[in-house]
Amino acid sequence: MSADLLSLFTATFVTFFVLIDALGVAPVFATLTAGGDAAYRRRMAVKSIIVATIIIYGFAFGGSWLLGAMHISIDAFRAAGGILLFMIALDMVFEKRTERREHRAEEHLGTHSADPEPDDMSAIGLNLLLTLVIFLIAGPLVRLMGASVAGALTRILGVILAALSVQLLIDGIRGAFNL
Repeated sequence: MSADLLSLFTATFVTFFVLIDALGVAPVFATLTAGGDAAYRRRMAVKSIIVATIIIYGFAFGGSWLLGAMHISIDAFRAAGGILLFMIALDMVFEKRTERREHRAEEHLGTHSADPEPDDMSAIGLNLLLTLVIFLIAGPLVRLMGASVAGALTRILGVILAALSVQLLIDGIRGAFNL
């Protein structure tokens, strides 16, 4: 793998690792599936990954068509995505995202590129596989991590996501204005 491909793979992997936030979602998954047996937890983990895979790959391969049909440039999409991701990052850093997830769990108990490259797809696939593994071991993982470690990890990932989102916004503005 060349240095450019490794760099692209790493950037894509880190972006999706932070966005998916499997370690941050693991406590919610464990709470939502706590009433079921091990087979139920496995089914829900696999089902959630299948749905996420369909959505991610659907947009990865149909995103260009959708943006074109709506007359939205990739630069506008990058800028908008950067703003939205920054809002998510702020929630992660200031624990709002975790509070909302926990609240939803109590209530309901029971984009990298318009034309994906092969390395993007493998980085996304690796993240989905990693998320499946984390979901399958969510119960013991949550007990091992503890609330303070999970909170600290979410905040660190939030700062990384904030930097990624600002870079997306900058890239979108540069592209839109040919800077």
